[in-house]
Amino acid sequence: NNSENAYHTVIISNLTNVIFDGFTIKGGNASGSGKINVNNIEIQKNDGGGLAIYYSNKLKIKNLKIKNNLTSNMGGGIFLIKTSNSNFSNVIVQKNKATYGGGIFSYSCNNNYYDYCSISSNNSIGEGGGISAKGGNIYIQNSKINGNYATNSNAGGACFYRAPNEGAIN
Repeated sequence: NNSENAYHTVIISNLTNVIFDGFTIKGGNASGSGKINVNNIEIQKNDGGGLAIYYSNKLKIKNLKIKNNLTSNMGGGIFLIKTSNSNFSNVIVQKNKATYGGGIFSYSCNNNYYDYCSISSNNSIGEGGGISAKGGNIYIQNSKINGNYATNSNAGGACFYRAPNEGAIN
């Protein structure tokens, strides 16, 4: 039971050239209503159960375990909005739950690279059990995406991509 836990375990807001290395993020419960303000950016209380990243650039996220987080909306493990040119390496995203993007939800993000990552056993009620992305592009290499589940049968257990204009998961 994580109902008494923090809405977001870690929030990254409006940062550039920062390294996050070698820790575990678990037990986040982004199920509130309303918003909070971090570095002059409004953060929804129901997005990003584990790691919520807003309007950031050139981040290095490595050697993290992000597990057992939940949200009533988007990004059970990781939620990203307008965050670009960042590298995720040796990151484990496991056993997270959300309505959209059980493991990861990415909105309008460009040139984010996932290398040697494991995205497994995440669940989504709607789209993208492992990853749900809307706009932008994501590059995944040398990584495993397995055992994820989306309840909506047309919405990608492993990955779901919705492009308002253009973009891709490569």
